[in-house]
Amino acid sequence: MNKVAIFGLGYNEKRPKPYLVKWKVSGRHKTRAFRTKLEAQKFHRRLQRALEDGLDFSSSTGLPVSWTKSLTSFVSCAEEFIAMKWGTLSPRSRESLTNNTAVVVHELLRERGKNKYNRTDVIRVIRQDILSLNKPVITTELEEENKHFIYKSSVKLNEIDTTTISITLTNLNVLQHNKKPVATDTYRLRKQAYGQVLDHDYRNQYISENPMNRVKMAREVDSTEIDPKTVLTPERCREITIAVSNLSGNKSVQEMLKQLAKLYR
Repeated sequence: MNKVAIFGLGYNEKRPKPYLVKWKVSGRHKTRAFRTKLEAQKFHRRLQRALEDGLDFSSSTGLPVSWTKSLTSFVSCAEEFIAMKWGTLSPRSRESLTNNTAVVVHELLRERGKNKYNRTDVIRVIRQDILSLNKPVITTELEEENKHFIYKSSVKLNEIDTTTISITLTNLNVLQHNKKPVATDTYRLRKQAYGQVLDHDYRNQYISENPMNRVKMAREVDSTEIDPKTVLTPERCREITIAVSNLSGNKSVQEMLKQLAKLYR
């Protein structure tokens, strides 16, 4: 583990950012400048806390190694996680995981410039050109532009806190075309994919914890009720199935529908 020494705050009135934090890692001097004293004090306290917690500091960046890892983007971590899981999954499981993770990645893109790109196209690019290991050989110029936007706009791991997770989970529960809640299984799979990527990040020490474990929220469900009187019993379904199989093949579609309507009454 590298030897670390953290010095007191410095001040240089001739600099645009006059407040200085100075420290040393394995004999290498490091300096970080800030515009305000409050910002400098906050960073200084973070360094001291990291040193007290026994975190390993990088001699090249001067920062705790875990801090550098937490600057990794969510899309890169999702890409890494799926690549690790790919060989153990069936084709259907691969499709499900990439589909649901792609929606999560889209929700964790920064809002700036997001409306410039079609949501469906962006999710498709995330799924096919980034997450899937069966990537298309040829991509269009627009798809390449989308990929650049996705990598550039994906939030960093250190930006994902409990508030971010609550907002993301709320958005994952909403259908885009009518703003109604998605199906229970759809939400479950999306949330599961989100949590799996964050668990992967925690196991690889990109983050100090999975913040999703601290989020407790009730999911909004579709309040549309089904009238039990309109639901067919299993016995009635069997009767209709037998009746349909006995219908003459030369009857017109309209005639068959009329007979089905009579059976349903």
